[in-house]
Amino acid sequence: MGWSVLSKPPAEGWQAFIDRGFHPYKVIVSAIGSDGNYYAAIERPAGNGLPRCVYAVVGLIEGAGWKLMSDSECPYYYAAPYEVLAALEPTSDPGAVKWRGRVAAALAAGRDAELQAERIAEWRADDREAEQQGAST
Repeated sequence: MGWSVLSKPPAEGWQAFIDRGFHPYKVIVSAIGSDGNYYAAIERPAGNGLPRCVYAVVGLIEGAGWKLMSDSECPYYYAAPYEVLAALEPTSDPGAVKWRGRVAAALAAGRDAELQAERIAEWRADDREAEQQGAST
């Protein structure tokens, strides 16, 4: 798909604006990721010979435009929040499996980095406390 450009109401955020465009599909959960892009779990109801499914959509946002891609396209954007990944149903689509794995790895790496930062902060606090106790004796 190409880029779409429309006049978005100035008071409306990108998330709400893009969410409205999925009717009659259902947006289960959506968010703007840490990279500023749109991520959503979308439910496609059963019909026209197709089964119901829940898949991910990545929306690149740039200026006044946006570009939507499904997880089956394995887009190179992995900042989807956990809530989006958790809402997806299993799939055998190779592109979607690959994208979901990369998002899971990015989430795990982020959690590891957060935990490491917390540990360092605790160690620094412990060091400061030890220094203060040493200075007072």
